[in-house]
Amino acid sequence: MTKCFQFTQLIVGAVLLSNVACTNGLQFSSTDTTKPGVNCVTDPETLSVPVLVQQGQSFSMSYNRNSVAWKLQNGTTQIQFDGSQVDTTLNDVGNYIGSVAGTNNCNKEDGQEFVIRVIERVAGLDLVINNNDIYTRQQTVALSLSAVGATQMYLTNVSNCSAGGSWETYSTTKAWSLGETNKLTRVYAKYKNDLAETPCISDDITHDNQAPSLRFVSSPAALTSSKTANLQFAVEDLVSGVKALYCKLDTAAYQVCALNVTYNNLSEGSHTASIYAEDKAGNISQVETQSWIIDSVLPTVRITQAPSNPSTSRSANFVFDGEDSGVAITEFECSLDAATFQRCSSPKAYTNLAQGSHTFKVKGKDRAGNFSAEASHVWTIDSLAPTVLITSAPTNPTKDLTAHFAFTVQDLGLGIASIKCQLDTLASTTCSNTIDYAGLVNGTHTFKVTAIDLAGNSGTAAYTWEVNDKITDQVIPVVDAGGSTDILFLMNTAGSMHDIYYNKIGLQFSKFISNLGSMDYRIGVVTSDYRDGGSPYREGRIVPVEDLNPRQYMLTPSTHHVGDHLLSTLARREVTCAFGTWTGPNGSFCGTTGWNLPVSTQVIRAGLRTFDHVDNQSFFRAESSLNIVIVADSDEVCSSGMYGSDGACMAQDSLHSAEAFLAKLRSTFGEKSIKVHTLVHRPGDIGCDMGASNSGDTYIKLSQLTGGVSRSICKTASSEGTAIAQAIQSSSQQVFQLKCAPVDRNNDNVVDAKDITASFTPAITPAPQMTVSGSTLRFSPSIAAGTKISLQYMCP
Repeated sequence: MTKCFQFTQLIVGAVLLSNVACTNGLQFSSTDTTKPGVNCVTDPETLSVPVLVQQGQSFSMSYNRNSVAWKLQNGTTQIQFDGSQVDTTLNDVGNYIGSVAGTNNCNKEDGQEFVIRVIERVAGLDLVINNNDIYTRQQTVALSLSAVGATQMYLTNVSNCSAGGSWETYSTTKAWSLGETNKLTRVYAKYKNDLAETPCISDDITHDNQAPSLRFVSSPAALTSSKTANLQFAVEDLVSGVKALYCKLDTAAYQVCALNVTYNNLSEGSHTASIYAEDKAGNISQVETQSWIIDSVLPTVRITQAPSNPSTSRSANFVFDGEDSGVAITEFECSLDAATFQRCSSPKAYTNLAQGSHTFKVKGKDRAGNFSAEASHVWTIDSLAPTVLITSAPTNPTKDLTAHFAFTVQDLGLGIASIKCQLDTLASTTCSNTIDYAGLVNGTHTFKVTAIDLAGNSGTAAYTWEVNDKITDQVIPVVDAGGSTDILFLMNTAGSMHDIYYNKIGLQFSKFISNLGSMDYRIGVVTSDYRDGGSPYREGRIVPVEDLNPRQYMLTPSTHHVGDHLLSTLARREVTCAFGTWTGPNGSFCGTTGWNLPVSTQVIRAGLRTFDHVDNQSFFRAESSLNIVIVADSDEVCSSGMYGSDGACMAQDSLHSAEAFLAKLRSTFGEKSIKVHTLVHRPGDIGCDMGASNSGDTYIKLSQLTGGVSRSICKTASSEGTAIAQAIQSSSQQVFQLKCAPVDRNNDNVVDAKDITASFTPAITPAPQMTVSGSTLRFSPSIAAGTKISLQYMCP
C-alpha cells in the first residue's frame, strides 16, 4: 500500500501547504506549480454572494481565489469588479446574473455563476391624520399612509411603536381609533419589506368633543335707569380653544362679538342679550341669556315739615315723602349745608347746629336708581345771646366818686335790637357803647349792660366795685430785680471802742463780705464825729477807704481784696486819738485833738448830717435798698439837759431820737426799702465792761422800727457780722414800702395779700405771691426790673 505524506515547509512570512499524491514511495511537493510533473491538490471553493439585497443598499461578495473577476448582468447593463472581496450597491430593481472566475492554488482557473435579486428599498415614509387637520371631534380618524417599497405596516397608539399593534399588509389608508380623547394625541407607524423594517414615525391631532363654557361677567341690573348696557363675558375652552363668540340683542341676528359689548340708546322696557361660543374643533356651547328692564322716568319728592325761618333752636326736624309713577318710594338721600348726600329716611333730625344760615336738601331714588330733583329748605338759626364785653370800668376798689364804663356788643346772628344800661337798682336807660355816672357814695355798686338781638336773645355783662374814699393807690416802679443795696456803717468813735476795734471788729465782720454773696453792693463808713471841720472824718461824711491809694470812698464787689479793706476801714483809727497822736501810712491824722465823749457817741446826730452832705449824694442809688449798720458800745449821747430819768435821750430831742432819724430817712428816700441793723451793747449782754445803763436802746429801737436785726458787740464771733450780712441780703430781695399798714378789708382778722390789689405792667402770669408785714410788701418770685407794680389798699 502506498502512503503519501504531507510536508509543511516553513517560509518566513507565510505557510505553504502542499498536498502531493504519492504512487511510488515517498515524494515531496514543490510550491512551484508551474513545474511539470508536479501533482497539486486544489483548495475547496468558497463563494459568498447574497441572493437578496435592497436597492441602493451596500453588500459584500467574496471568492477564495486569486485574480478574481466578477461580472453582473441585468438586461443590457453589465457591471464588472475585481478582487477576492467586493463591497458594492445595486440600484436597479430586478435579477442580476452574475459570474465569478479566479485562479486556484494549483494555478488552475475556477469559476461559478449565481443570481442576485434586488428588491425595492422602503422609503418615503409618511403618516397623516385626517388630512393634517389640527382638531377633530371624532375618536375614529382616517390615516393616510405612505412607504415606498413596504409590504407590511405596523400601527399603534403606543409611542416608539413599542407595543399595541401588529404587522399587517401595507395599505395607503386606514380607519383608526385614537387612544386618548380631549387632548393632543398621537398615532405611530412603521413599515417593512422582506429584508428590513423602518424607524417608527408619528402624527398628532387634538381631539376635542367638549363644548366651550361661557357666562356673563357683568350685565345691567335687573332694573336700571341707564339706556346704555355694558355686557362682559367670560368664555373658556380647555382643549382646542375658543374659535368665536356670537352675540345678539333681543330679536337681532347673531354676530361675532368680543368679550365686551356695549349697546347704546336702548328703549324703555325689557331687553335680552343672548350669547354662545364655538371652539376650534367645531363644538357649540349652550346659549346663555341675560334680561333687564330699563326705567329712566324720574321720581318726585317733597318736604312736608321743616323748621321755621328764622329759628332759635339749634335742632331741626324734617319730614318728606316721594313717589315714582304713583308708587311710593322708600329710598332717600339727604344733605345739610352742601355736605355729600347720604342715605336717610323720614323723619330726619339734626342737633347742635351752628348759628347762621342752613340749607337742607333731599332727593328720592326709585328702584331703577333714578334720582328725583332735589327738594330744599333754607332757614337761619340765631340762638346765641349777643356778646357783651365791658372794656373799661373803675378800679376795684376806688376812691373815685365817678365811674366811666365802655363796652362792646357783638351779635353773630340777625343783629342787635336794643342796648340797656343800669346802675344798681336805678331804672335802665338806652345806651350805645359808653356811659358815665357821677355823685357816687361810699359802698358797693353794680353796673349792668344788657343787649337784645332781633331774635329776642339777650346778653348781659355786669361789673361790681367798691367806692371808698380811704382807698390808697400806689405805683412802684421796679428798677432792680433784687440784690442791689447800699450799706452805710455808722461807727461810734468813743474811746471806749478802742478795744473793740482792735480786738473784736476784725473777727465779728470777718465773714461779712462772703455772706453778701453775689449782691451788687456799695459800702460806705461814717464816724460819729458830727462836728464841722476840715477833716474828712467829720460832718457825717463818708470816710476814705483805708489803705487804698489813690483815695476811694466806697467798697464794691470789684474792689481788690474788698474784705481786707472793709476790716481795716471799720477798725477806726480815729479812736486812737483818745490815747494820743496816731500816725498812719497817710501821715499824721489826729493832731492834738483829744477824746470828746459828747462828740464821739452821737451816732444818730452824725447820721442825720450824712444824708444831707453834698459829698455823699453819689453814694446812694435810687434803685437800691438802703441798709444802715450802727456799731456802738453804748446808747446815743444827748446834748446837755436832754436825758430822761432812765439816762436815755428824750424822744423830743430831734437830733438824737430814733423817731427823728427814721423820719429823716423817709423824707430823704421816700418809699425806698430801708433797714437799720445794730451791733451794740444789748441789755443782758455778757462780755462788755459797761453796765446795763450803757445798752444801745435807741439804736435797738431803730432796728425794731425798720425790721432790721440787732446783734451783740460784746461777742467776739463772726456770727454777729454774718447775721447782719444775711439780713442785708434778705432785705435786698425786693421789699417794698407801703404808704401805710393796710387795714383788714375782707374782715378775716388778718392783714395779708388778700387785702391788697396788685396789677403788673407788663402782665405777669401766674401772679407772684405777696407777703404783707406791717407796711412792707414782698413778692415771690422776684419781680423783673422794668415792671410797674400798681397797688390798691385801704389805709386806716
